[in-house]
Amino acid sequence: MKSIMISIWISFQFLTSSSVPHAEMHDIHVSTTEIEWTKDDIHLSIRIFKDDLLNALVKKYRLKDVPETIDETKRLIESYLIEKIILNQEGRQIAIHLEALEPGLDAFGCAFSIDHAQIDPSNLITIQNKILFELFDDQTNIVQISHGKKKKVLTFDRKNNLREVKF
Repeated sequence: MKSIMISIWISFQFLTSSSVPHAEMHDIHVSTTEIEWTKDDIHLSIRIFKDDLLNALVKKYRLKDVPETIDETKRLIESYLIEKIILNQEGRQIAIHLEALEPGLDAFGCAFSIDHAQIDPSNLITIQNKILFELFDDQTNIVQISHGKKKKVLTFDRKNNLREVKF
């Protein structure tokens, strides 16, 4: 299972690298999310195919076309992703805030901040990840979580979009 996830991740990195010509269509539907706890901060970053995310925005917000400005795009992406990736602990939702949007050739990099005081990694954390499930039946979302030397990798699909983790 771990080798499959590594293969998917490598494929995603290859498909979204700047050395690969822009592809209008692709056969793989995957997003990657990293959650990293440090002593002082929690960083959440998401990498997702640009065309897929823009199509999701057009569908969700009933737009005629993709947003014209980066500010509007950023606002819609933040709203969409906050609704699709949800972190809960002890019955309360953990707030995430989009800090940076990095448009690449074929993918967006989205960096979120999380208030360190909101999460205790020693308690059970529930993660729901439904990114792009409304578009693709075969969508897979991979979440890698690291806290110090401990790492966990979780996969999410339409049938299994909720996971629990504890360090």
